[in-house]
Amino acid sequence: MKPPCAINTQTKMYKAYKHMIASSLLKNKFIRMKKNFFLYVGLSLSLLACIKTHAKLEDTPEIHVNYTFPVKDSVFTRAATPSLDLDKDGRSDFTFSVEMVVEDDWKYTHYYIVPKNENEVILLEEIDAQAIDLGTIINATTKINNQWSNNKGLLLEVQERAGVKPVWTGNWSTNTLQKHYLPVRLKKNNKFYYGWIEMHYNSSTGKDQFVISSTAVHELPDEEIKAGK
Repeated sequence: MKPPCAINTQTKMYKAYKHMIASSLLKNKFIRMKKNFFLYVGLSLSLLACIKTHAKLEDTPEIHVNYTFPVKDSVFTRAATPSLDLDKDGRSDFTFSVEMVVEDDWKYTHYYIVPKNENEVILLEEIDAQAIDLGTIINATTKINNQWSNNKGLLLEVQERAGVKPVWTGNWSTNTLQKHYLPVRLKKNNKFYYGWIEMHYNSSTGKDQFVISSTAVHELPDEEIKAGK
């Protein structure tokens, strides 16, 4: 039979051992809880960030406009008549032309934009091509006193006579570096795609010329577009 002191010692050692095991288990449990807590917080923050990003993407409207910016401004003169492909499908959408008429010692030089295929421009009284300002909405109802037409549109008429100062007439006759916009629309698969041509008239070089800076066309049919936007 063991003496009482030995039993007490063993009992104390056993209790200490149990306490150590319990403490170790508690510590491990706490560590696991701590790891799980931070993991939960991390996942929650990631989920919240994804929700915010998704909401931000949904709030941002998708832009469907095909812009064309020439490497160098295209110039339309009596000797140079460029061709424009607004939707980049490899086909010419609009060209420019110059016609001269002599009548009673007066020479009339007409500058035209010519729609190709079934494309259209807005004409005033079926003759003059319209010039609009930045931000003007272009759509099916953009007519005012004008009409969408597949006919060529007169940009400028220059009247010249020996000994007389030339006279410029037309919606694009203002000799200024301020850019204006020509509303246009392309017809594909019996639907219209609205766009614009940015250009200005300039005779400061000593000769009449139109400088074409950029073009744009909406990639979706029957959708309005703002000039210069």
